[in-house]
Amino acid sequence: MRFVNLLPPLLGTALLTIGIGSYSTLTTLQLQDLHYSVWAIGWVASLYFAGMIAGSYYAQAVIIRMKHVRAYVFFALIMALAALLQGFIPNAWVWAVMRFASAFCLGGLYIVIESWLLAACEERYKGQIMAVYLLIFYAFQSFSQLWLTINYSHEWMPFAVIAVWVSISIIPVIFAKAAVPLSKHAKMASPWVFIKLVPFGTSASLVSGLMFAMVYTLYPLFLVKAGFNTAHIASLMSITILGGALLQLPIGKISDLMDRRLVLIFVSLGLAIVALLMAFTYKHYDILALLSFILGGLVFVIYPLSISHASDCVNKTLALSAVSILTLAYSLGSMIGPLIMSGLLTSFGDPGFFVYIVLSSGLLALYGVFNVIKYKHKVEGRFQANFPEAVMGEQNVQTRSN
Repeated sequence: MRFVNLLPPLLGTALLTIGIGSYSTLTTLQLQDLHYSVWAIGWVASLYFAGMIAGSYYAQAVIIRMKHVRAYVFFALIMALAALLQGFIPNAWVWAVMRFASAFCLGGLYIVIESWLLAACEERYKGQIMAVYLLIFYAFQSFSQLWLTINYSHEWMPFAVIAVWVSISIIPVIFAKAAVPLSKHAKMASPWVFIKLVPFGTSASLVSGLMFAMVYTLYPLFLVKAGFNTAHIASLMSITILGGALLQLPIGKISDLMDRRLVLIFVSLGLAIVALLMAFTYKHYDILALLSFILGGLVFVIYPLSISHASDCVNKTLALSAVSILTLAYSLGSMIGPLIMSGLLTSFGDPGFFVYIVLSSGLLALYGVFNVIKYKHKVEGRFQANFPEAVMGEQNVQTRSN
């Protein structure tokens, strides 16, 4: 594999994330400074998630028509324009529309990058490449929070900074030396059809979204309720994200050497065990710090594993749809996760946090075991669902017992 072919999307990811990593936080803070109600802020946030969901599915049609490079430029320029308009028109309803547009484009950018990486790398490196991609994403997302600490002379300037970085991310992409492989027969797949093709991968992506929402939205709330001060909460969140970054590579490497479904099952069981340990020890900061590191590491690897597994199971004509629909499932999980956990916290109090993790990860592990038992065959030397040859299309399907 020529790693130089992977540099454009990876560099684009780094530059893009530097810009947009603090975008949501900045929007919320600015709306509060403009004295908008919580209801208005909630609507802006809801339309952002709606845009991400729409972009996760419909962006694949743009990519099929324009190909990867031009689609990246298209989405990035619209997103930069939306950020600039936010800066110059301080109105919540205008911002709601702009956030929808930027989220739609961000969903498209993620699909471009992830499908590019999967198309350009060899089968045996999928897990590791996705791990490197997310390691870059989390590292630069952390760095991007520094933009919030700058004292800007004008309200529009932080949005201009975001627009500049999003625009700069186009540069390594347009200078890509090799065209991105895309099947001539690439097509959009119905979400329902794809769920039937890759049920476990779709379920894992949904659970990844549920867990992501838990880490970024409700884990800090739980820590507040548990009595930790601001300094401890900040350090625990940093440790959690650090675990998510550092455990990407080793787990990604393992997933390239064995059945990814088994890796997902062990990760899910590990999450349930960590949650149970946290339930009995969370009052002790040092122990909680260690468990938070492991928690972040296990939560953040579910999504790349689900994408790598799904790409193993479908042929090239559906590879783009695989990334698109899994991103859609992930976005849905991120949207409904806070609602589910809010209900559990209301019903069970602090233990509801651990119930949420155990239920989500435990059900995924159980479904994974069922999937492995049901599909006992290999396709082309990898552990995959034994799909009919008519579904697999171009692939030469040869099955044999484990």
